[in-house]
Amino acid sequence: PKALDLIIHHDILGWMKDHGITSFHSVPSLMRHWLNQDDGIVLPSVKHIFSAGEPLTGDLCRQIRHAFPNA
Repeated sequence: PKALDLIIHHDILGWMKDHGITSFHSVPSLMRHWLNQDDGIVLPSVKHIFSAGEPLTGDLCRQIRHAFPNA
């Protein structure tokens, strides 16, 4: 699928899980949006996350640690 379709339809995390993605980059606000759309998803394949451009809050860090336990 096209990248924009994944973002618009809020299925990027499902796609990442299905394809065993191991690293990605996102601004915090987009990552927060994805995690809030699919609460409870866990992606153990993700090992590296790069996030920049905005403040990374403590609440979002907790969400990230839960969703990406091996990152």
